[in-house]
Amino acid sequence: MKLRYLVLIFFVSFFLSRCASGATIEGMTVKDYKSEKLIGDKIFVKPVIGGEETSPFGISKISNKNFGEAFKKSILHSNAFSKISNATNDDWIIEISIISVDKPKFGFNFTVKTIIDYKLYYKNKLVFSKKIDQSGKATFSDATIGQKRVRIANEFSAKKNIKSLFESLNEITLDEMDLHSAETKL
Repeated sequence: MKLRYLVLIFFVSFFLSRCASGATIEGMTVKDYKSEKLIGDKIFVKPVIGGEETSPFGISKISNKNFGEAFKKSILHSNAFSKISNATNDDWIIEISIISVDKPKFGFNFTVKTIIDYKLYYKNKLVFSKKIDQSGKATFSDATIGQKRVRIANEFSAKKNIKSLFESLNEITLDEMDLHSAETKL
């Protein structure tokens, strides 16, 4: 009788360890990038669109909620903006659309490619727009269980995507004249 319970416990724990989990906020948060300049004081981050929830019996995905929270934490770590605003009518607003998240092919190493569209507005004027395409790779040394490797690859890809956005924002020059003209057009 004990042997049956042990076998049952083994199979249940083995099965549950194979269940998929979505990309985590912590795993997607960029902590190793500091912006060379402060773009603005407060920014409102619109709800992310295009992501998908992970089914426990499917493959790991990136949810809108988790990506949005990871982005908010990342932008504060980057010092590009000093605060995240709750006011939808703030000067700075960003829209984020997850265009695609590739599903990796089976194997020991998983590579996931994300394409994310970012639109940054200042006083309702579009001042920056870019689709960013980044890949993240997880190997057998990152995780022995395939589902976890896919989640890690998703997180690496999303994190690299956010970091690439920050690098792009650092390169643009939001000329004072452009920002002033956006104010006078309103």
